[in-house]
Amino acid sequence: MQALSVLRVQNQNAIDIEALFKQIKFKYERGEETLENYTKLMIQNADQKQKIIDAESAVLIAKTTLEELVGKKLEEIK
Repeated sequence: MQALSVLRVQNQNAIDIEALFKQIKFKYERGEETLENYTKLMIQNADQKQKIIDAESAVLIAKTTLEELVGKKLEEIK
């Protein structure tokens, strides 16, 4: 459950960062934002995507571990 909660938070953070990135990119293209700020946000956006990958991995590992303990796929359990 903890891994799923972390994944939800990371996904929400990604949505927020992506929206901010689009705003900064637009402003940078119009000359209203610095290259430094644009680059920082681009790196932050990439870092957030990596965090999502890590969180998804943790969810899959937790699911697999639980299935091994139970002896069945979670989808088969009612």
